[in-house]
Amino acid sequence: MAEETTSPRQPKPAGIGRFGIGINVLLQTAAVLAIVGAANYAGCRHHRSWDLSSSRQFTLSEQTTELIGALDQKVTLVVAFRRRLELTRYVNRMVESYERAGEGRVEVRHFDPELDPSTAQERSLRFNNLRFDENLIVVEPEKGSFRVIREREIVEREDNQPEGRILGFQLEKALTAAIVAATQREQQKIYLVSDKGRMRSVREGNPMGVLVAYGQRQNMLVETLQLSGVTSIPEDASGLVLLAPSIDLTGREVAMLRRWWDESHAGLLILLDPQAETANLAAFLREYGVSPRDDRVLTTVDSGGVPRKEFVVSALFLEGSPILRGLERGNTELNGQSCSLNVRENDPSLAARNIRTQPLIIAGAAFWGETDYRATAVQRDVRDTRNSLFLAAGVEKGSLAAGEVTINSSRMVVVSNGTLLDPDRTTRANALFVTNAINWMTDRELLLGIGPRRVEEFRVFLTDEQISRMTLWVTRILPAGVFGFGLLVWFRRRH
Repeated sequence: MAEETTSPRQPKPAGIGRFGIGINVLLQTAAVLAIVGAANYAGCRHHRSWDLSSSRQFTLSEQTTELIGALDQKVTLVVAFRRRLELTRYVNRMVESYERAGEGRVEVRHFDPELDPSTAQERSLRFNNLRFDENLIVVEPEKGSFRVIREREIVEREDNQPEGRILGFQLEKALTAAIVAATQREQQKIYLVSDKGRMRSVREGNPMGVLVAYGQRQNMLVETLQLSGVTSIPEDASGLVLLAPSIDLTGREVAMLRRWWDESHAGLLILLDPQAETANLAAFLREYGVSPRDDRVLTTVDSGGVPRKEFVVSALFLEGSPILRGLERGNTELNGQSCSLNVRENDPSLAARNIRTQPLIIAGAAFWGETDYRATAVQRDVRDTRNSLFLAAGVEKGSLAAGEVTINSSRMVVVSNGTLLDPDRTTRANALFVTNAINWMTDRELLLGIGPRRVEEFRVFLTDEQISRMTLWVTRILPAGVFGFGLLVWFRRRH
C-alpha cells in the first residue's frame, strides 16, 4: 500500500493587528492635517487672487498701485456698509484690493451699523460725531485728518435717483483721491468765480453745483470767489475756474489774473461762452497761445429738404496729454454752441517764455467754423475755418521739456464750450475730461485716468425650440443618465 505523503502546511501570513491598523489611521490622519495646515499657512502668508471679470472690475489702476506703494504712513479704511446690499460685495472686494496692494500700509475694518450699533457709536465718537445713518467709508491716516466717502459719491445711478438702477462705480477714483487728501498736509482748494457768469450761486442741478460735486469727489474744497471784490487771488488757491463768463474781465482783474498765473504754481480752468463779448479775456488767452475765433463750429442736417444748422458737435479726444489719459482717441459730444480755438503749437515766441500749448479736442470732419453763423442759411466757403477745429487746449508754463513736470509750473485748460458741465447735457466722457483737467492743473497726476467702472449686463436670448430642448436635457435625459450609471455600478458590485 502506497504511503500517503502530505505537503507541509504553509504558514499563514501574519495579518495586521488592530494596533497596527490604529497606527496607520493615526499616521494618515496626521498627514492629512499637516497637509491642510501647510496649505492654510501658505494661503494666509502668500495670498494671491485673480480678477477673472472680463472688464477687470476689481483690478486697481497702475496709478493707485503706485500711490499705495509710496505711502509713508499707515492708512485705515473703515467700511460701514449694510451687509444685506448687493453693493456691499463690490465695495468689500475693492477695498480688499487696496489692502493687498498696500502690503501692510493699508488696513481694512468692516462693520454693519445696523447689526453692530455699539461699534457705530464708538466710531461716531472717534470721528467727531459722524453719523452712520448711510453707507460710507472713512479714510483714517496715522497722521492727518480723516476723510469720508459716501455712497452717492461712488455709485452712478439711473437718472441720479437714490433707488435707481446702478450704472457704474467710481469707488477707485473717490477712494484714491481721499487717500491723497488724507495724507497731504493741507487740503487743496479751488475757487469758482461767481461774479462773471449768468449763474451767481451754487445750487444742486446747475453747472456750478456739478463742479462743486466733482471737486468734492476729488476731495478738494470748492469755494466761490468774486474777482471784483478782491485785490489778489487768495494764496491758498490751488486752482481757479471761470465757468461760461458772460461779463468780461476788467483791466485790473486781467492784471491780477496774469500776475497770479505767472508768479505762482497756479491752475486755471476756463469754459468759454462763445455768445459772450469778452475781449479782455480773449486777449489774456492770446498771450498764452490760445485765441478764440469769431465763428461757430457747426454742420448742416437735412430737415424736410431744407438744410438746418446743427450746433451739437461730434468731437474726438486727441493724444499726447496727461489730461486725456483714459480718453485717447475717444469720441464725445459738445452741446450748445462752440467756437474754434487757434492753438499756437511749437510757437518760438512762446517757447522763449517757457510756455507750451497743446490741443486736446478736435471737431469731426463734417464740421466747420462758420463765420456767418448768424445767417439763417449757411454753407461752407473760403471765409470759414476748415482745418484744425480745436475745441479745447492745454497750456503749461514752467516745465523744462515736453512731458516733464516741475514743481513751479502753472497750468491752464481752455474749452470753447460753456455747457460742458450742464447736468442735462454732459456725458461721462466729458465728466472724466473735466475731472482730469482739475487734477492736472492742481498737479495731482496720479489721479488722472481713473475712470468709472461700468456695470456689465449680459443677456442670452433663446428661441422656444432651444428652451424646450434645454428643458428636456435638464429634467429628463441627464437625470436618467445618472440613474442608469448608478444601476450599472450597483449591478457590477452585486455580480
